[in-house]
Amino acid sequence: TSIPSASSIDDYSLDAAAFYKISGTTASNINGFSNGSSGRFIIVANNTNKNQTFNQEATSSAASNRFVLGVANKTIGVNQTATFIYLTGLTVGGSGSQSRWVLTSTT
Repeated sequence: TSIPSASSIDDYSLDAAAFYKISGTTASNINGFSNGSSGRFIIVANNTNKNQTFNQEATSSAASNRFVLGVANKTIGVNQTATFIYLTGLTVGGSGSQSRWVLTSTT
């Protein structure tokens, strides 16, 4: 499944796939994906000619669609991937019972 690159990607609605390719020619700031469910794994590959950046807790996306990255942001280069798991019941910023996409690895 393809995710079109854009300057800002907020609350992008994922379908039922587990593998996604970012396509296009724009460097993107990716702030959130919707349709997460507890335990869901996804892999996102950069199929563009620009770096793609995932942003930690970007307020332009709904709280339950945001990323927990362990760093302020995570950039993947051309042909690199990022893997996420959707977790529920997290404590984020001192608030319990939160749901987020958690980065598990990049290559």
